[in-house]
Amino acid sequence: MKSSFITCALLVGASVDSSASAHTIFTQLHVNGVPQGHTKGIRVPTYDGPITNVDSNDVICNGGINPYRQPLPTDIINVCMTRHVWNTPPSTLLTIRR
Repeated sequence: MKSSFITCALLVGASVDSSASAHTIFTQLHVNGVPQGHTKGIRVPTYDGPITNVDSNDVICNGGINPYRQPLPTDIINVCMTRHVWNTPPSTLLTIRR
């Protein structure tokens, strides 16, 4: 029993330790499989080039201060409220409706 508890604790600890969070830059949104237009309704950063020093804080958020392209879009893209879960491969999008 004691070894089972230790094994369970190690597995939980390993799963917590290996978690990560990230974000991405995209330039087009699809709603129900229909593209809404390039940069329509999306605040696009001015720079998305490579970050050459991966030890710097610039790798956290795409190069430090990175203003949006101007003028900001005024388009509104209407979507129904759902919860999206990305799965592997990245082209797979699972939608969980509530």
